[in-house]
Amino acid sequence: MQILSAIYHLITAVRKKDRISILFLIIACQAAGQETAFVPITRLSADNGLSSSNIRKIVQDKYGFLWISTQDGLNRFEGRKIEVLNAGNKDEYRSLPGQDIYDITLDDSGEYLWALIPYAGLSKIDIRTVRVVKNYFTSPGTGQPNYWYKCMVRHKDKLYIGTNEGSIIGFDTKKEDVLFRLRTKELFGTDYTVDKLECTADGRLYIFLSGKGIVEYDPLQKKVISTISANELYLDGYAFQFTDVTEHAGVFWITTSLGLRCVSSLNNRVIYPRRFQNSPAHSFLNNYLSSVSVYDGQVLYSGKDGLFQTDTTLDHPVQIQPTRNYENHDLFEQANCIFQQGQVVWVGSQYGLAWIKNRYSPFMGLTNSLNGNGNRIKHSMSLLPVTDSVIAVCSDDALFFANHQTGSINRFSVPDFYLTAFKAPDGLFIASGDQGFQLFNAAQQSLSLKKYFPELASISQDLLVSAAALGDSLIFMASQNQQGLYKWNHQEHTVTTINTSSDGLRLQSNVINRLFVDSRKRLWILCDNVISLYDIRTNTMQHFTLTDPVQKKPMSVMMDICEAANSFWLAVYGVGVVALKEDMSVRKIYSQQNGVNNLGLYKIMKLSDSTLISSSNNGITVLNIRNGKATNYSEEDGLHSSSFEETSGAISGNYLFLGGFNGFTRIDPRKFNSNNKAPGLYFSNANIRAAEIENDSLNIFMRSLTVPSDASQVTISFSAVNYTSPEKVRYQYKLLPVNTQWESNGHEPFLNLVGIGPGTYILQVRASNEDGVWSAPIEMTIHFQPKWYQTWWFTALCVAMALGIILLLVRMRLHQLSREEAIRRKLSNDLHDDLGSTLNSVKVHANLAMMDPGNGTYLQRVKEGTQQAIVSTRDLIWVLDDKKDTVDHLISRVMQFAEPLCDAQGITLTKNISSDAWDFKLGKEEKRNLYMILKESINNSVKYAHCRNIMLEILMDGKRLHISVSDDGTGFNKETVTPGNGTTNIYSRARDAGYEALIRTAPGKGTTVMLTAQ
Repeated sequence: MQILSAIYHLITAVRKKDRISILFLIIACQAAGQETAFVPITRLSADNGLSSSNIRKIVQDKYGFLWISTQDGLNRFEGRKIEVLNAGNKDEYRSLPGQDIYDITLDDSGEYLWALIPYAGLSKIDIRTVRVVKNYFTSPGTGQPNYWYKCMVRHKDKLYIGTNEGSIIGFDTKKEDVLFRLRTKELFGTDYTVDKLECTADGRLYIFLSGKGIVEYDPLQKKVISTISANELYLDGYAFQFTDVTEHAGVFWITTSLGLRCVSSLNNRVIYPRRFQNSPAHSFLNNYLSSVSVYDGQVLYSGKDGLFQTDTTLDHPVQIQPTRNYENHDLFEQANCIFQQGQVVWVGSQYGLAWIKNRYSPFMGLTNSLNGNGNRIKHSMSLLPVTDSVIAVCSDDALFFANHQTGSINRFSVPDFYLTAFKAPDGLFIASGDQGFQLFNAAQQSLSLKKYFPELASISQDLLVSAAALGDSLIFMASQNQQGLYKWNHQEHTVTTINTSSDGLRLQSNVINRLFVDSRKRLWILCDNVISLYDIRTNTMQHFTLTDPVQKKPMSVMMDICEAANSFWLAVYGVGVVALKEDMSVRKIYSQQNGVNNLGLYKIMKLSDSTLISSSNNGITVLNIRNGKATNYSEEDGLHSSSFEETSGAISGNYLFLGGFNGFTRIDPRKFNSNNKAPGLYFSNANIRAAEIENDSLNIFMRSLTVPSDASQVTISFSAVNYTSPEKVRYQYKLLPVNTQWESNGHEPFLNLVGIGPGTYILQVRASNEDGVWSAPIEMTIHFQPKWYQTWWFTALCVAMALGIILLLVRMRLHQLSREEAIRRKLSNDLHDDLGSTLNSVKVHANLAMMDPGNGTYLQRVKEGTQQAIVSTRDLIWVLDDKKDTVDHLISRVMQFAEPLCDAQGITLTKNISSDAWDFKLGKEEKRNLYMILKESINNSVKYAHCRNIMLEILMDGKRLHISVSDDGTGFNKETVTPGNGTTNIYSRARDAGYEALIRTAPGKGTTVMLTAQ
């Protein structure tokens, strides 16, 4: 009270206008005395695939997977994918007997997880396949009470289960049998709710009873060893509950509705609160606490005051707050569980899961005021340190003052669009906005610019984009409106303009992006296409243009510059990070080939002698200028957002600040570190799609897979367990023997196999973390079964069929050659017998004519023989012509022979051909024989029948020809007349043509020759 009174008298004694400044300093000192750690969080809930947003408990199995129990099921998580088990799951192997999973624990082997479900019982789950193995205590009608199963603890192969009704059940997981049932009413005459259970390494069971105290119990002897009363716990006279308990290094860390209690598990002595004295910094320990976690010497507590951390001696208390949004505080208040895993922390509450990927993150993103006043930075145009803890943020709707130590954001009294702010003389500051310059002090008070700096009146309505102080008296300001450069000598109270048309010093461009003063006190003026370098000592200005040494193109849009490792480094929009030589030529360009994520670069600053940081359109890039390695960060890593602004950046003390859309980010260079742990990699799932079914196989120990022949697509999924930057995990694969080199699969945790031929393949996969550390490859043997047409027997059948077809074709060819040979032989015989004899007769008669020139008979016979030879030759040519193989051609040829012959004898020749017979195709042998038969038949009718009419008829019966030649001549008696060569030839030729011949005749009845195709 005396201190507060002294502060009050001090404030009232000083001038009124300085009181706010003193209050500001007092608040700053008070804030500095409170240690607060701001951590970026990722919020997970049912919207992200969890079975419920109400988180009960989190455990991690030996393979690295997290198991998260919720009010509506159980979830397995590895950083990206969530597998869910719950009641009514469409997969019967993932269906649980109830919804609310109140507690979970791993068994002694680490291969199974036990889930406790109120009123439903106990479920055993195989963690490798995410399948329910068996359910216990769920059979109705057993006569057992219907308990609200609330908590459990495991010791080796024994499970101990506590209920809301005051019962404790011992269960042997090996024998799958109940060991004992204990009721607190048997011990104390009253049923006390069993809040929590804990076991020591030697098997002693500690039972935490709501409103009663702690009971130490021997499960083997089935007797109470000792009790720790509410009085000993300093809880006597209060209605209290035990909310969480964990054992570490011989101490039970116990959270209750009345604060923290620490009890020795060796002698049951109460260590806290007896041992430690209360202090304001430890006040959270005496209020409602809901959960506790101890890991690597750090203790985390959640309660109504939020999330806190101490060491195991309860020293160095730190409040942990989520960055960016005040609304995220609800995740840290009265959380149901806390799980720590190195730098990663998980906090589960009824509002979802707070995932702290790096409790030692170098990033603190600030968007909304973390004191709940509702102020929000929508767009950080530029940043200016005002004090060690306060940053002035120029935004598109206001000027904000953000305290990066406390997370509070206050709004300046004059609303406007502010583009930039800079430090003025006498500890004052100037912000440039649409309404002109605004002057303010460290106490965030608005002051009169005209009163303090009247010389600025002439330029105060211009909008500035950048400013830089040079020496003790000069401040340079760049115009956003292309008015050039203003040189303000605040000691002489003068303002001079330097632009493309000024006298003396002159710019080559009025489009200025950035002003920068280097270690040699030279002013760099970065324009779109040129760099101007002003030396104050010589009052001279040089101009340089940069050229890409590879593409031989000039560079433009130089956004920012910094100095590191005795060199100058530029952020060139669309090009990358550019290193300059002493002569202002380009020495090196770091772009996407070096891992720079986005070339829309804005600010560039020095993190250390070997490291630069640059903001962009899509996150920030940290570049190691010694080895050229680039590491990229985005909103998922804790940035306020991934979109930055070209003029928004500042350095204050040990921190760097970069801003853009939705606020700004504080960067602590001291906290950058590498992750040297490779992801834990497993094959998680194989999905086989066939014509009518889709089959999923979930098993992290899958090492072989048989793909059926009817599969259209196979998808192999893999899980890379990484909780620091799971979205940055990269994958590579080999499919031996198809791919012998590692093929990139990007960030996709699956591989589609389509169009793979039958056979056996080896799939190898490996994964790298965010820092490029690769895991050892994992292997799977995949057997692709052949389709029916790819089998050996089908191939053998095809070969046999091919050989058979070849053999058949050979035989057909041989048969064809044989038939052609027969035709040639017959033609040869015809030529010899018919044409040869005719020509021989011609020769004889020609000799006789020469011997007896006066006898004209011989010449007449020579003429007739020659004509007959010509006809025979034409007939032979017609038979051999493949283009004249139809009935139409046959009739035409027959009529050429028959019509002149019949006309000469006064015989009427008629024909009757059915319409469907004209185009019927005849074989060569068939055509020849039919022609010879018809010719012979008509010739016989003309010579011997003494007929008046001859009828040629060809009809179709289905696909068979019926051919007949009939006359009305004298006929003959077949029984008394011996058949001649002509009749014999008709029967012989018919057989050769594939026809059946029949001759019908009788004396005075004419003659008919009938041919029917077989």
